[in-house]
Amino acid sequence: MITTGDARNILVRDCSDFGIKGIFTSWAAPEGRIKSERIVVVTPSEQSPGTYWENCYVSVNLCVPDVKGDANLQRLDDLERAAKAKFKEWTYGTRDGSAYRYRYENIGCEEDKDLGCHYVYVRVLFRVLNVKKD
Repeated sequence: MITTGDARNILVRDCSDFGIKGIFTSWAAPEGRIKSERIVVVTPSEQSPGTYWENCYVSVNLCVPDVKGDANLQRLDDLERAAKAKFKEWTYGTRDGSAYRYRYENIGCEEDKDLGCHYVYVRVLFRVLNVKKD
């Protein structure tokens, strides 16, 4: 059985491919405003059952600090391309005997003035095969 926390942890592990050292599971930045690139993977609040799949949405945010108050558009474009390439096709795996797959549903760039950054927001559809084990 895969929980929402497992989905988060799987994506945290797989986001290491982006080469960004700081990976967090909350927007609560330890030092306030963002000074270096980071990834924030937000745990979904719920997992919905279905006939074949249990679904949840995980937010993956690739954060780039602003430079003198302006977005670093080139770096954001590079990260958005990398995110599209990584999350476009289904990624498959198993954990604790349960099969899962994930891909992006939405992707785009947003701004957080309080943290002093812009970020690539990826809404990832995470599905767990709904199979009962005897």
